[in-house]
Amino acid sequence: MFLDIICIRNILLWTETNQTTEPPLRTARDTNRQVVLSTPEQCYRPCDGAQPLYCYYHFRLEYYTTMATPCNACRTNSFERSKNQSTCECIVGDGFEKTIFSINRQFPGPYIQVCQHDKIIVDVENAAEGTDTTIHWHGIFQNSYQYYDGVPHITQCPITAPNTFRYQFAVDNAGTHFYHSHSALLLLDGQQGPLIVRSPKSQDPNGHLYDEDIFDHVIFLSDWMHQLAIERLPGKFAMKPGQTPDNFLINGLGDYTDPNTGQRTNVQLAYFNVTAGRRYRFRMINSFGTVCPTEFLIEKHKLTVIASDGEDLEPVVVDKIVSVTGERYDFILNANQGSGSYWIQLRGLGECMGLKIVQFAVLVYGNKAIMPRTSRPTYDNPIRGVVELNSLSGADCGSTSLTNNICINQLKYAGNTPQEEQKTYPDLRLYVPFSFFVYDKKMFTVNSANPFFIAVDRSLITSLVTNISYTEPESPPISQYEGYEQLCTAEEVSTCTKPCFCTHVINVPKQTLIEILLCDEGPFEYLYHPFHLHGYSFEVMAIKEFNRTTPTANERYQFLRDYDRGLQNGKYIRQPRKDTIKVPEGGCVILRFYTNNPGWWLFHCHFLWHTVSGMDVVIHVGDDQDMPPVPNGFPVCGNFKPSVYI
Repeated sequence: MFLDIICIRNILLWTETNQTTEPPLRTARDTNRQVVLSTPEQCYRPCDGAQPLYCYYHFRLEYYTTMATPCNACRTNSFERSKNQSTCECIVGDGFEKTIFSINRQFPGPYIQVCQHDKIIVDVENAAEGTDTTIHWHGIFQNSYQYYDGVPHITQCPITAPNTFRYQFAVDNAGTHFYHSHSALLLLDGQQGPLIVRSPKSQDPNGHLYDEDIFDHVIFLSDWMHQLAIERLPGKFAMKPGQTPDNFLINGLGDYTDPNTGQRTNVQLAYFNVTAGRRYRFRMINSFGTVCPTEFLIEKHKLTVIASDGEDLEPVVVDKIVSVTGERYDFILNANQGSGSYWIQLRGLGECMGLKIVQFAVLVYGNKAIMPRTSRPTYDNPIRGVVELNSLSGADCGSTSLTNNICINQLKYAGNTPQEEQKTYPDLRLYVPFSFFVYDKKMFTVNSANPFFIAVDRSLITSLVTNISYTEPESPPISQYEGYEQLCTAEEVSTCTKPCFCTHVINVPKQTLIEILLCDEGPFEYLYHPFHLHGYSFEVMAIKEFNRTTPTANERYQFLRDYDRGLQNGKYIRQPRKDTIKVPEGGCVILRFYTNNPGWWLFHCHFLWHTVSGMDVVIHVGDDQDMPPVPNGFPVCGNFKPSVYI
């Protein structure tokens, strides 16, 4: 199948033809140059020796229903996920009928699987009247393509219905990534999908450890609510306060047991097929929106972790992986067990422990979908494992020797640390504390309309970074100077009455080695914030837990003093790189990166209710002259408040 372009009133329409070559498309950067577009199926290919392709995708966003009429006739399989438009429009979920904000009537959305240095073109058509959105390409650095990072009112105006916005960028950093809406809570309503960028296997430092890296071995983890997420913002006082999910899904599938009746929905679980004697690379993506960490295990199989957040690691063998939203882990599974099937278990931790949420998939030796012969594990009687990666406890993170609870900072980067990051001390250190502001009941007064959400303990909360609750500007500062008017820094608002609301920006120069001391100053029990940095990966230098209480100034000073002593003694060599990091409850992490990518980069907690209530800050790298020119015809937005003239 090929796509032909017909120009009618400057609108590009795509039709099927029998051409033997792909159609030309004029690029925005050079209107005299034409390129050939490739289909999603063509872009999934072996990457050794592959020439870069222009990979075209069309996303149609619309409200849809799970377990709708198409499910009576068909069920979506993995092959359907490789195409721009599925021929089967059934979304199963967990068998509970609900509204979903779908992409191409699929969940997860279409699988993007390309090779390093390909160019990706995605036309995002918003067909959901009354809803605006953007798509963020989580893990893609967007160097030279800063306008397509997908953050509303920072890098672009939101996409309103019935408009289409074209994202186009090169994928130069390989790895396991994903995409999702960055507007409000829409990620949790269905706006998400995997984005896999493969490097040539011959260039993978761990390539000799596995035989297969295939389309079907993406493990996409998502949390699931039985209503639209917006019904939980700000939340409910009497009925189910807080924002915990109803269920988890693996590759969009999972069954659900009604807690009142004990009845389980009849839904086929996700299956992953292997052949005995082969070694497989699996790519696991945590695309949650709520606060629940998860524990992932496969019955009778070890997991050899070789990458996280798209960055290669020296291999480490574990039994289970703990992850939080935004994180990705690549592991090798050696199919060394007997024929049959084995349980894959996803178990909720943190705030989900009380709910005992658990979900399953199946590892199958062979091509048939056969259920395991062993009894299904339960939350209280799970698959057993000893060695755990990314444990919720940070007590052992200061040690250089590995225990059964392995911290991220104890891993080793499999590549060479960039020369710019090998300096003993950074050029600039930033202290970035985050916390909550808890309102009293007086907030419900006349002329008071501050944003808040209702926590699980029914407290009324807004989120803070350096005592500022982030608000979006009216216009994107990357492309419109009007966006500058609402920007603020911590120094400028130091006298602001709490909570202080503005577009919080930290300005840093280019070509600077930055360290961030990121600390949880408002710990809640069982709450582990995952912070994600756009535009970069960072070295995870150190992790510290302070007995799950807010660290005092003296404790932070001692932590930094010990850290500096380690720097001086050469302790921190080839530290692991990530773009999303879990901060211990009441603890701190130290992150390091070199500012070689100018732009307006969001740094935020990846829990949706925290980011929409202000736990964000923009790291502005460089100056306007460092940026590529604004694309021709780039959309503009802002307030319209002319003088009264009637």
